[in-house]
Amino acid sequence: MLDIRFIRENPELVRENIKKKFQDAKLPLVDEVLELDEKKRAAMVRDVLTRITDAAVYIPVSYSRTKAVYSNRIKDVSFAVTQYEIPFEKMSFTEAGK
Repeated sequence: MLDIRFIRENPELVRENIKKKFQDAKLPLVDEVLELDEKKRAAMVRDVLTRITDAAVYIPVSYSRTKAVYSNRIKDVSFAVTQYEIPFEKMSFTEAGK
């Protein structure tokens, strides 16, 4: 029995081997197996993506910079790794005019 991975990666070799054994009637089976394999793999990917979506897993697909406008009286303004973590405990006020 041939491994599906081998058939997927070497369809021409599989066809040549079938021809060498004079079993040309089985040649269409290679395309049929590849088509069924593609459908099965597509269904598996759909299933995984559906599970991820249903589980509400957050996967960032882009990067954005965090921008802030603040008074020059506030010192030590910085941001953490994510835009949602703002380290207020590190910030401080200075006296007016200094």
